Amino acid sequence: MKEKLILLLIPLLIYSCQKNEVIIPLDDEIFSPDIEQFDFSNTSSNLEQNDSTANSYLNQMNGYLNFPASLMSIPDTIQQSSINSRINSSNWITYTWGSGNYQIIYSYNQTSSQYQFEYEVYLNSVLYYTISGWQSVSGNAGYWSYNVNTSAIVGTISNNYSMEVSWSSSGPSTYQYDMIYSDGVNTTSFEMYSNLLVTTYNYYLNSVLTYSAVWTLTSGSFTTYDASGNVVSSISWP
Repeated sequence: MKEKLILLLIPLLIYSCQKNEVIIPLDDEIFSPDIEQFDFSNTSSNLEQNDSTANSYLNQMNGYLNFPASLMSIPDTIQQSSINSRINSSNWITYTWGSGNYQIIYSYNQTSSQYQFEYEVYLNSVLYYTISGWQSVSGNAGYWSYNVNTSAIVGTISNNYSMEVSWSSSGPSTYQYDMIYSDGVNTTSFEMYSNLLVTTYNYYLNSVLTYSAVWTLTSGSFTTYDASGNVVSSISWP
């Protein structure tokens, strides 16, 4: 799995440079999606100290959740283009730029409650990947959909990738995360709830619960399951 993700990242390093920007009105600056809140370091210290295996799965999911954002780069010098044919709406603002054999088309729209966006990358005029979704103007919810057409890279793996990520915040440091990731063979899904008092997550492989964890500042547990849903092991602390 790691090798496949690295393969996707290498050609993009030519031009990618992630910008950390806050959500701001479109009248002031081009909207750049921001999911910096996908940082579990503040919630995982107790888990890391008591169960390194449970913490490793949390870190893996953190990487998956942030992966689409690492592929989106909005440069300072871009030019406005015509209507995006994939969206076909005059309400959306579209920009295009290129680097080497890559062409990037970035479109966004603002409604009263949401920023909507679509980021498309073409390799030698063949659609390579898309990242689309929305984020609330308040910044407390969002949804990303990421799809990769690996056939755009000649001589490489043929499996296509897809990922869906959604999140919402119902209060200070209170988040709900949901993710589904498919590499064309297996599907991994992840759900997590975190607040100041307790954090829980469930990890599924091909729709079968595989791992679950729950922890507070002073206690917690990590459970593994077999393909039939039976408990294989369970560790708790203190």
